[in-house]
Amino acid sequence: MPSQPIISVSGLRAIVGDSLTQELIERYISAYALQLNERDAQGPIVLSRDGRASGEMICEWVANTLIKFGRHVLYADIMATPTVDNLELCAEMFETYETAQHVGRFWIDKKSNE
Repeated sequence: MPSQPIISVSGLRAIVGDSLTQELIERYISAYALQLNERDAQGPIVLSRDGRASGEMICEWVANTLIKFGRHVLYADIMATPTVDNLELCAEMFETYETAQHVGRFWIDKKSNE
């Protein structure tokens, strides 16, 4: 029996190949994309990951889901969390960013600064 994912205000925690599936990621990211569209958030989404072997596959699932919702995705490949967090300094350039890293925020909406 697969383990259950942990979904909270802090994000999503699950085990790749067990409770973290493509379907779960697509559902989670679809909800995120719908929120962006409801807020009329514009601009590209920067997508990065850490160095884990599953990161590239997960980023592909995330990017494909965002693209289905009409979002422009800039794939930054492997970046350390502090580097991704520094993208906040570029708030005028980027509306949101995504990170598949286990530390730091999952996403930030630059318009609402949430």
